[in-house]
Amino acid sequence: MRIRVEDSQGISFVSVTLGDEVVWRPDVLEGQKIIYTTYPWIPETTGEFSFMVNAQAVDGRAAAEGFTVTSGCCPPEGNVNLGYTVQPGDDPVSIAAQLGVCFNELLAANPGLAQIQEGDILTIPYRPSDESEEEFDPDSCGDAPDGFFDDPAIQAIVQQVAESEAANGPQPYRNSRVPVETVDITRGFGCAEFYTGYRGTDCPDNMPWFHTGIDFSIRQGSPITILDGGTVTHAGPDTTSNADCSSTRGSQPPHNGYGRHVRIQLGDYMFLYGHLSGLNTGVGREYEGPGWIIGYAGSTGCSTGSHLHLEVRLDNKPIDPAIYINQDAE
Repeated sequence: MRIRVEDSQGISFVSVTLGDEVVWRPDVLEGQKIIYTTYPWIPETTGEFSFMVNAQAVDGRAAAEGFTVTSGCCPPEGNVNLGYTVQPGDDPVSIAAQLGVCFNELLAANPGLAQIQEGDILTIPYRPSDESEEEFDPDSCGDAPDGFFDDPAIQAIVQQVAESEAANGPQPYRNSRVPVETVDITRGFGCAEFYTGYRGTDCPDNMPWFHTGIDFSIRQGSPITILDGGTVTHAGPDTTSNADCSSTRGSQPPHNGYGRHVRIQLGDYMFLYGHLSGLNTGVGREYEGPGWIIGYAGSTGCSTGSHLHLEVRLDNKPIDPAIYINQDAE
């Protein structure tokens, strides 16, 4: 859930309570006057839930506002019919990888999996919350049962994928420079208005309030595609992100807080995709053009909710990614 708190004198702290328990307390920078934060709440039972947002200003003034959320989702027993709409170019194997489920589980929930067509809605097996928070590991699915690949449906899928790659080679997920399916920019490039009081880029890029990229709000696990080709120079956790997340950095090293991320070099340009929940690439992998899936959206590192942090650097200096994304549209 998205939460916004504002005070003209400055904010001291913000917290969210569920009943009597404090469930969310975002970091607040010194002098911060506006806070946008996302509490990544996922209901595990049905019913009504009473939340309270509490805030205190730097001069001691306090305010609180309550609201109720009704959930009909995620019963504690049995499976939930979570739907996925088949997209152009999807095949069952890639769908299972994108959604973080074992292929045999996906097949069991969708007996006609081999005959899927664009627009079909698949049933996605439900994973309990204590499992879904862990990074999906395909090796955890175990070996296929005896006779698994003798199933005509499985043979049809294997044949479909083999014929496609033999005829066309591996194909991009989609032909677009925009790295996410649905564009919802929650924070732009440059000076953070909540800290400096003004928009734009006319401030030092090594200061905490300078945002070196664009943040896209996107659902956990959604595929992230590259906005251009190049060679992967990093794919993994941020080895310099052990610092306190309440202190941020600008464009100068150490680059704290990217979490699991990918960096791709293309000539003098470097592209960075941050806060990923999982990876679909490795160091040394080369790509031609945009649209290849390199990972899945998440909230690793210093992050308050699932989103993609996208950076574009020219000669290691951050530039507005929108300029690069839009340069072919003119």
